Amino acid sequence: NGFRRGFSYLAKAETAFQLLREKTKDSLLALAQLLGQTRDLDKKGIPTETTIASVEWYLLSINPFLDYSVVLPGKQRLLILDWAEDEHVLFPLVRNGKELPYDAFAPGGATGPGPKASKCLTPLQQRMVKEFADAPGRAKVIGIHAPPIGPYGDWKDPDLANGRKIYADPRRARGPTNYATKQAGKDPKKWNGHPIFAIRPKGGAFGMEADCGSFVRARSWFITTLADPRHWVRLVMAGHIHRNNLLMVYPGAKGSGAAVEGELLVRSLKPTQGIIAPRGPLYVNTTCAGPRGGVYTREPTASEKAHGGLSMAPGYCHAELASNGVIRNVVFRSPGAPTRPVTPIREVAELADETALVPV
Repeated sequence: NGFRRGFSYLAKAETAFQLLREKTKDSLLALAQLLGQTRDLDKKGIPTETTIASVEWYLLSINPFLDYSVVLPGKQRLLILDWAEDEHVLFPLVRNGKELPYDAFAPGGATGPGPKASKCLTPLQQRMVKEFADAPGRAKVIGIHAPPIGPYGDWKDPDLANGRKIYADPRRARGPTNYATKQAGKDPKKWNGHPIFAIRPKGGAFGMEADCGSFVRARSWFITTLADPRHWVRLVMAGHIHRNNLLMVYPGAKGSGAAVEGELLVRSLKPTQGIIAPRGPLYVNTTCAGPRGGVYTREPTASEKAHGGLSMAPGYCHAELASNGVIRNVVFRSPGAPTRPVTPIREVAELADETALVPV
């Protein structure tokens, strides 16, 4: 049936040596690409190849996305954006805020941030987003498979709620660990971590930007454009990373220090505790509809580390948006699970952060 094949259904090889013997030319070309730190592996005959047949099957069976915009009877506007063509599947390693080359002979560790949609947003999609943002109306929703705000797997729910990633062992940190909070009359209180940014600050360290599984082209433009409250984009619905999130993007408060002031930061919200909806959109990431939802939204217990079992049930998101732009409720649901009550939404203009700085 092909289920035991180690590389693809088109090759019988089970080991790297067998693949080299069976497909010598293709294997050597792929190795050359890996040594050159390629980010895509759309090579004929290997599992990462994208064919017309595979795209047809995917669109019909899993994710029927196309690029289109409609106005609903209640005057809500909806824009749907496709993944577009091609993806990045390999990425530089990030250690302590710096990018490093990955190991061409063991590239598995370079897959963490992706796959990412490498040609999304296309020029057509950018034009559609601009026209959608500029259109009249106060109730606008964007649906896109690749999450514009994508938390990394090691950013657990408590990290997202606090808007910062703290590393238990700074020596193994992905992002930088040199952020601290000012204290009157005392030395700054070191975090051993960093704020979670929607867009990496200019000249800032790597590993702080919520772009896991996201799209590559015009991402910063997309987030910045939607952050403008005059456009009235209220919800951005996404998936791909198999994780339930309600995320807000907000600017670092005035006086919060050069490290964060005016930068676009990320924080998660809990729907059962009321939604603090900023003037910009609420970013909603939803887990898979089945058969397995997602994994690792919190640290596993000792038993789960030893025996497994930490996962989310399949599910979906139910959201209600009034024609005047008020988000009435957002709730995550799973088949067979009881529906939790949703408390009223509170609207605020911004969140205040602790004053942060980067020590010299």
